[in-house]
Amino acid sequence: MRLFPILAVALLLAACSGEDGDQAVTEEAAAQAALANLEGSTWELVELTVLGGHVFEPENPADYTLRFLSDNRVRGKSDCNTINGSWSYEEAFALTDISSSRSLCLSGSLHNYYLLYLRDVTTMQQQEGSMILGSSDPDVRIKFREAE
Repeated sequence: MRLFPILAVALLLAACSGEDGDQAVTEEAAAQAALANLEGSTWELVELTVLGGHVFEPENPADYTLRFLSDNRVRGKSDCNTINGSWSYEEAFALTDISSSRSLCLSGSLHNYYLLYLRDVTTMQQQEGSMILGSSDPDVRIKFREAE
């Protein structure tokens, strides 16, 4: 009878560790599926939340785009400029080597904010036709919709 509580605890611990392992596998599979869906997709900016909580919404979302290419390159548009860079997902999602052309956009352009915050992206979530990119600062959020 003394062995029963020890055996019960051991079985409970084994079951819990199995669930955690299954959850890790499920999260990894979901991440891989999201990345597979990302390749070749184009996204339009819907909302840009910057430090301080200010939210910008572009008049024309198609003026601010990202297209994810299969060779881990990203191209896009930022109002009157073009964007180039790389994307990856190893331990975390990242956009790297983000650069743009240097045309002077008209007043009211979101180009400077958009480019600044794209350079700091560390997270990506996809849900029901939208993609949300985040940075190391939890207040920063870049929300896109899938382009048609």
